[in-house]
Amino acid sequence: MVAALLFFLAVSAGHHATTAGQECPIPVPADPYPYETLRWYQHLKASPVTVLLSQIDFDAGTYRITSPGRYVLSEDIVFAPLPQNDFWPRTRDPAYPQGAYFLGFWAAVTIETADVWLDLNGHTLRMSDAFYLRQRFFNLVEFADRIFDTHEGVVSLNLQTNDKIHFGSGANDFSATARYGAPAHASRSVVSNGTLGLSSHNGVHTNWGDDLVLEDLVVRDFEVAGIQLNGVNRVGMARLTVGPNHQRMPAYAALSNARFLQLYTSIFIPHGFARLGDPRLPALLDSETIAFSRAPKERHTLKEVFDRLDLALQLFYTQEDAAAGGKQGRVPHNAEEEALLAEAVALMRNPIGLADGSAVYGIKLHRRGDGTGSFNAQDENYAGPENFNFAIRDSVVHDLRARPLTVPALVSADGTVVMGPNRDVLDIVSVSQSTASKLRTLREARYAGNFLSDAYAAMWQLSNAFYKSYIVDSECGNFGSNLTAPYAACTTSVRTTNLSGRDVAMLQKRFFGGLAMTQQVFLGSFTYTYTYSHIYTYMNVYPSFALLLQLLRIFAHPHSTRPRGYLSRLYIIYVNERNIRLCSTAG
Repeated sequence: MVAALLFFLAVSAGHHATTAGQECPIPVPADPYPYETLRWYQHLKASPVTVLLSQIDFDAGTYRITSPGRYVLSEDIVFAPLPQNDFWPRTRDPAYPQGAYFLGFWAAVTIETADVWLDLNGHTLRMSDAFYLRQRFFNLVEFADRIFDTHEGVVSLNLQTNDKIHFGSGANDFSATARYGAPAHASRSVVSNGTLGLSSHNGVHTNWGDDLVLEDLVVRDFEVAGIQLNGVNRVGMARLTVGPNHQRMPAYAALSNARFLQLYTSIFIPHGFARLGDPRLPALLDSETIAFSRAPKERHTLKEVFDRLDLALQLFYTQEDAAAGGKQGRVPHNAEEEALLAEAVALMRNPIGLADGSAVYGIKLHRRGDGTGSFNAQDENYAGPENFNFAIRDSVVHDLRARPLTVPALVSADGTVVMGPNRDVLDIVSVSQSTASKLRTLREARYAGNFLSDAYAAMWQLSNAFYKSYIVDSECGNFGSNLTAPYAACTTSVRTTNLSGRDVAMLQKRFFGGLAMTQQVFLGSFTYTYTYSHIYTYMNVYPSFALLLQLLRIFAHPHSTRPRGYLSRLYIIYVNERNIRLCSTAG
């Protein structure tokens, strides 16, 4: 239709120029959103100061705007809440419900009501360097009280309106009657006159809203997008300078993966297990043990594996904080800890400084809901309203740079990627080794591992122990973290009979997030013969190489003394333009 219309205009214009002997001027489209003429905008811009904001207003956490008015910064704000609590919300703080703030302090300011003017007053709002390294999912300004659309976002963390609040006020997690309810979001609101600086995700973000204005802003030093608006209506942007994005990122995405895994293992799981009131659950951390194929005779409690992850992050943060002029933290005390720090640096240090994520945007306008899952894809079904009636005027986007990295991943039988709690894939190359080079000599490949991949394995073992102890006793998969199939062949024994299906789903979100693995990945190889369709189901092919990752024995069986760090059978797919050849070789 657009092409036909343009053709019609071109033909009409040419005909007019020929018959009239003069050129036809290109019509200027009407402003789809002339917000300066609207009464709500004029009234808001003429309003007196309602609240004067200073640094102290942000020290306890996200500043939540729930009443109309004009909020004015009186000084530059460096957002770094609760460093004494590892920059994390206090458990069961009613101002920051655990469910809504399951990702930590994910915004500096939330605008949760109508008729608000956030006036930066010439000042800068930014994350501190230390908080930036620790809070890896963050928007400086959010036009809503939550970060994900209902039923969307990171599936392992999103919420429905009728969900019970995580870690509610009752005696246990299922006695509280409070629900999350419908989203509260901004409308008839303005953010203007200042700089939005360092952010680990976006400068401005929302999944809801109408009549929103962004004007006279500099948005810079973001990792993902300067401005991301999903499914909004009537938006004006004027005199914006967006860019450059942050180009001095000291760490790869592995830091984000390790940080969120650490929060599960050090906060969500211990606190949540205790809240359920079953003494068997906290004891699992010390009673369950694991051994890895690189040292099959060395058994470790799950807590010991999680503590090693925690220590690696502490050592890494100390080094990076010192480099940024921050205070001294945990330093290595012996050769073993020196080696752990070196391992953390090798895994997480980014020597180039450019973000290794999939994309970077200046201004991103997207349908309501998750933007990552639909990257470079078309919605087959209606998945949320688009943006309507927006105008961008006198604005510049400049100097956006990134260095995306491809990470080979394992895929289960149903197509689900083997991953950690926050959709973080297990980098199969980084955890493998051979006598020649990583995964170049597949026959000799071994699981080398690191503190992060070890913790993934320990967390998966814990999830199975938890389900068998508290949900349903089954060897076949827990439907949450365990992707092992088929389920039909299993015998089960229900442990807790008063849980609804959604209660079980919420327990998975609280304790294990999106953690997903199969017994075959954890224990060893598959045992049946594959057809071509099976082969393609169990692999993830990247343009740079074709590699079947299905039979690499990654982790040792938790109850076996037999080493599992070798290949019992290897399938490799050789692909060229016209031929596909399957080779099987005993190993």
